[in-house]
Amino acid sequence: MKTIVVIGASGKVGCYTALYLKEMGYDVIATGKRKSDNGFFADYDIKYVSLDILNQGDFDKLPQCNVLGVIHMAAILSATMEGYNPRMFVESNIYGTMNVLDWAVKANVERFIFPRTWGDINYLLKEKKPIPADIPSRFPLNDDHSVYVITKNSAVDLVQHYSVKYNFKYYILRFPNIFCYHPNPTYFLDGKKRWTGQRAIIEQAKKGEDIELWGNPDCKRDVFYVKD
Repeated sequence: MKTIVVIGASGKVGCYTALYLKEMGYDVIATGKRKSDNGFFADYDIKYVSLDILNQGDFDKLPQCNVLGVIHMAAILSATMEGYNPRMFVESNIYGTMNVLDWAVKANVERFIFPRTWGDINYLLKEKKPIPADIPSRFPLNDDHSVYVITKNSAVDLVQHYSVKYNFKYYILRFPNIFCYHPNPTYFLDGKKRWTGQRAIIEQAKKGEDIELWGNPDCKRDVFYVKD
């Protein structure tokens, strides 16, 4: 069986990715920073490894050979950060990604998949036409996503450099917002906790409250369900 390691499988997208790959017949190893997944992945015959991408020694827990690919989804996100600590972005998204890449080289990984952010093309998000993959990066330099975008772009450069130097294939994905149900209905914007829009509306409906529509009623938005 071909082995794929999902780094950051305890996150929403990483979790569903690991389960889907298992359904496709791959030997999947799921990692997360949590010490335990409470047996969740074992129910799907997936090995769980507690791994902190900032701890180089933790990578000794992973296979050192015969790995087809790695999907690196571990990151610090603006939506999960209370307050503002840009150093966390630098440590996780740059140093952490370099540690993943160093292990991938040792394990002779054939393929490396890494998600960047839509924030680097912020100026095109209101366009009504497809956005090319190689469009120039441009984004606000003074909001809660600024350093996050800078570090994600730096991580992409590292992936491309390692790919050329060590001869493996890479795929860079740019995810839109992806939605799914989560027990926690809140996120952080500019370091302050807020309710997600959908959950706020659901709570209003449950209470029989009027649901007010603000802004442009003809506004359209693509929303991806996590299993798609």
